[in-house]
Amino acid sequence: EIRIYYESNKKSAKEVAKYFNISYRTLMYWVKNEKWEKGKALKAIEPEVINNDLLKKELISVLDNESIKIKQKIKENLGEVCNEVDETILNNLLDASTDKILIEAMSVNFIHKNIALSAILAKDELMRIIRLKGDNKYDLAVIAGAERVAKIFLDLQ
Repeated sequence: EIRIYYESNKKSAKEVAKYFNISYRTLMYWVKNEKWEKGKALKAIEPEVINNDLLKKELISVLDNESIKIKQKIKENLGEVCNEVDETILNNLLDASTDKILIEAMSVNFIHKNIALSAILAKDELMRIIRLKGDNKYDLAVIAGAERVAKIFLDLQ
């Protein structure tokens, strides 16, 4: 998990060690001995994403279409007051509002993905604790911890 994170992000080793709550020296030992490369998994992808005109066109097209829909909805909600303002000024105001809405929507999507990832990591950690215990008896502390984690995710959502 740590290696995947290290090799799929461009964070410094100190940041990674802090994120996973392990010692910096331990991380650097693994990096050196197992020949980990910071951001290695991103090297081949980033230029492709940046240079992929099709992806850019599709993303811009989707954003433009959504922007048009949002502007139209805002105009409908404002009603006749739109006719009292110069068209250029109205478009600038609507562009600013639309951009904010799109950024917030993308941010919410990002947050939801991270909540889901955190939930999966928490579940895996709880399963690891159960496996380490060895017997198949239910541990009240693990159950209570799982319930607290579930409540945290519900509160976050």
